[in-house]
Amino acid sequence: METDSLLLTTSQAAGLLGVHESSMKRWANEGRLRLSKTDGGHRRILLEDLLAFARLERSDSPLLLLAPHEHEMAAAALACRERNHYQPLAELIIRLCDTRSPGYLLAVMKYLQVNCGIPLARTFDLGISEAMRRIGNEWASGSRTIAHEHRFTQKMLDAIHALRGVEPSSLQRQSPLALVGCAETCYHEVGAMFVRYLLEEAGWQTCYLGANVPFSEYASIQGDLGARLVAISFVPPCGNPEARRGVGILAGLYRESAPYYLALGGGGLEPGALRSMGSPFLALKVEKDTESFQIWARGKAREKGRAAGKARGNA
Repeated sequence: METDSLLLTTSQAAGLLGVHESSMKRWANEGRLRLSKTDGGHRRILLEDLLAFARLERSDSPLLLLAPHEHEMAAAALACRERNHYQPLAELIIRLCDTRSPGYLLAVMKYLQVNCGIPLARTFDLGISEAMRRIGNEWASGSRTIAHEHRFTQKMLDAIHALRGVEPSSLQRQSPLALVGCAETCYHEVGAMFVRYLLEEAGWQTCYLGANVPFSEYASIQGDLGARLVAISFVPPCGNPEARRGVGILAGLYRESAPYYLALGGGGLEPGALRSMGSPFLALKVEKDTESFQIWARGKAREKGRAAGKARGNA
């Protein structure tokens, strides 16, 4: 189906423009917004008619920031929100990385979050990660060059940097500290960078170590800084064997005087086979999706904040 021919309910149309459904009905009654009716008398609005109305009367609509891809954005947003279907979003992300500036990627993530109520972590887990998987397959098959693959990665990293801003204003000095980076021999940083952003959004300070960090050096820096969390990303071909080796190294260097949580994640892992590993850490957290990880991390940050507040009260 062509995106222009999408027939929308007034509720869907209102969601795409970020307004109340009553506004859509009022504009239709005033003749400002073209619509049709089903045999049962229900109002329907063509996507193209909705966009034409927005260009004339709602020029500040976030959807229009995606021009000339606003039709694809609308279709992808509806698929994500109403059918939990993220393939159209992945296709749009690839197209934007190939043809547009990183600002478009940022606009997509913010639009889904603000207008559709889709957490950024879910956009990453189901949309961006799928786009990354496809890009990797295209590179492996020879249909995408190394330069094209690197271009995709750098644009995504630029968009994540823009998400973070210069300095997260909500963080305070008493916020717990997390070390974030990639496993040894892992050079793909998009997942780790996104986890850095999600941790900051969840109330953590972060120290980002980058790609290909030896496991022993995570332990060394954790001890120096007193970090409460060490989060390590594993992207294929790095997987469970490397994770097991890393846990073993970090467990051997663990100091009870500087306790911390160890979190492992990324598309290279099969969490079920790792979660049962014994370890000396406060907890060994293994997640394949960032949404679950952020929920857990937010809870741990709040626990730390409550403990710090109690300590100050008893002082």
